[in-house]
Amino acid sequence: MLFKVDNTVKTLSSDRFCLKWLSLGLLCFLLHSPLALTKEFQRAVNLEFESIQGATGYEVKIQRVLASGKKKPPITFQLKKPIWEASVNYGKYELSLRTFDDRGVPGDWSESMEFVVAPLPPQLIAPQPHQKIKTAQENSYQVPFQWQAVPGASSYELIITDTSNNKSKTYLVKKKNHYDADLEVAKTYEWKVISLLSEGLKSDSDSFTQTFQLIGKPLQTPDVDEPSSKFPQKITWNKPKHADSYTYALYYKTNSGKWKQIKSQRHIKEPQIPFNLAHPTGEYQIKVRAEGQGRQPSQLASQTFKVQGGLRSPAAIEAAQLKDSLNKPTNFYAIASYFITQMNYSGDRYETGKRSTFQGVGGTGRLGLGYQKSFQQWGAFGIVDLGGINIGEENYTFASAELHGTWQLHLTPFSLLQVSTGLYMKELPELQGNDTAGITGVNKAKNLGPHLGFKYWVPYSYKYGLQLNGRVYYSLLGTAPNGKEVQPSISYQLGVLGSVKLTKKFMGYAGYAYRVDESHYSADSEAAFSNAQPGDINVIQLQGHYLNLILEYSF
Repeated sequence: MLFKVDNTVKTLSSDRFCLKWLSLGLLCFLLHSPLALTKEFQRAVNLEFESIQGATGYEVKIQRVLASGKKKPPITFQLKKPIWEASVNYGKYELSLRTFDDRGVPGDWSESMEFVVAPLPPQLIAPQPHQKIKTAQENSYQVPFQWQAVPGASSYELIITDTSNNKSKTYLVKKKNHYDADLEVAKTYEWKVISLLSEGLKSDSDSFTQTFQLIGKPLQTPDVDEPSSKFPQKITWNKPKHADSYTYALYYKTNSGKWKQIKSQRHIKEPQIPFNLAHPTGEYQIKVRAEGQGRQPSQLASQTFKVQGGLRSPAAIEAAQLKDSLNKPTNFYAIASYFITQMNYSGDRYETGKRSTFQGVGGTGRLGLGYQKSFQQWGAFGIVDLGGINIGEENYTFASAELHGTWQLHLTPFSLLQVSTGLYMKELPELQGNDTAGITGVNKAKNLGPHLGFKYWVPYSYKYGLQLNGRVYYSLLGTAPNGKEVQPSISYQLGVLGSVKLTKKFMGYAGYAYRVDESHYSADSEAAFSNAQPGDINVIQLQGHYLNLILEYSF
């Protein structure tokens, strides 16, 4: 005969007849009782089979098979109709049946067949179906699972499956109907629970599953880069960790002062958007939100910037950028620079009749502050610096300061000449001795006077350019190491610099400079043991080929 249990078809045979079973449905219910092997440990079995022509009755025999393999005495049921309904305790059973003819004579028993009445599958409580659990965690989160307790169950198998790779993990939970599992966020999971009895019986393995999604903490708010010029051809921002798309909106400030949205887009993949410089000149604002699969979106980031628009061709954009690159973005600016070289020192001191020469590593640090309003010719600038030369294990320093008045002129639409003049003060060390004998004496000379110089700058693009510069210092006043008069002298510097616009407010320069610093003063012919003659002029000279590094910041 055909016998169907839990969707598995098996065959029973008999020498005298063949019965075909149409269905065996297992209906689950719970009755609340603390006693073992009572109704709360039973499932309803509904058995229906084809009626056999000539049969006047039917008999079903069921025998319990224990975990040890022993069998309990069989129980039989007399049926008038080919339907049997009963409540059966959880466990393994053997079943067979036979019919009675019109004489009341029974036929042979069919071959026995094993079947299992499994425990009830638990009802799942939490997480709820399709629930989205928002967390404040970036990597993992402890999810509380709960299900309805199954009477008679000694333990449970909690099975959690990552739907992205179909990998499952099973947790054995004893006696409790809840468990906290540490799971990776930004994932979707399926979960189910199988109840187990002490006899080793399990509830249906295809028990009902539920899905839920574990949402990670909000992404970090992106930082939108301020455009480096008034001619931005793209707007960029950084990529926060775990971000894989972005939603943005672009606004334009109207004449009434209100922001008008001109463009928006959702779920773009790159942390940047192109900007069309054909848009009108004015003030713009972009708002950006970062998004990540299975994670809460970031807060909105915004950046406001000004644009010189109305440019409809690449040639027009390039010309406007070159012209604008010659102007500082703000009125005030500051510089920090450093010169470094192998410095040559020489000094002629007629009182001793000796010439001093040294070679050492030298450098000068410089700080400056200036004012230059865009599209105006006049400006001002001041600097202070501290130089030094290392000889042996000693470092000999000397300071200077300069005040500049500046005047600039566009010789062509794409070049800038700046001329400056003012007053300066410069110290120079007077070192006596040489590299062989070492330092035998140290003094300082101080010079004051006017200076004059130029800078000529040609940009090759908005970002890169080339600058030629030169300056002459004329000493008129000062103090000499021997107390005599300072004589006129000329110091000068020539250089060439490459420039690069690092950001909208930062400009970097690097290049070569040749410097000669001199101080002249009258020798003292009347000093004791002096070898000087009237009219002799002592000379201090520092000369070097410098690596010149400058950083300029507009504010």
